[in-house]
Amino acid sequence: MVVWNIFCILVVMDVLCKTCKIKHNGKYGSGIYCSKGCANTRSHSTKTREKISKAVKYHINSGGNTGGDM
Repeated sequence: MVVWNIFCILVVMDVLCKTCKIKHNGKYGSGIYCSKGCANTRSHSTKTREKISKAVKYHINSGGNTGGDM
């Protein structure tokens, strides 16, 4: 019974979203984020962004497949 009471107190408490910093009730997921949109946000390191950029530029310049059946 004590564990349930502590859980109820934690769920009602206002917390800040880790991504957008707005106050929310902590009921979404584990309570760290306010919504699915904030939970799915990713941050990449500079090195990773450079790798992604190189790959995309190579794909565009080589006339890579665009995913269509043309």
